[in-house]
Amino acid sequence: MASAQEFYDYADEHFGRAGTAKTERERAIFLQMAHAWLEAAQKRVAAKDCSMRCGPRGSDVARPG
Repeated sequence: MASAQEFYDYADEHFGRAGTAKTERERAIFLQMAHAWLEAAQKRVAAKDCSMRCGPRGSDVARPG
C-alpha cells in the first residue's frame, strides 16, 4: 500500500506538470489530478492517525475518551 508521502510526491509531480502544460485544458487536468493526490494523501494520514488512536477496527480494545 502506498504511503501518504508517495501521494504527496505524486501531487508535487502533477503540480509541476501543470506549470509546464501547453494548453489551459492540459493545465486544468494536471491540477485536478494533483488535488486528487493531495486528497488521497490527507485521507491516508487521517486513517493512520485514527488507527494509532483508536486501535484495530472491530476490536474490543478500549478507546480513549
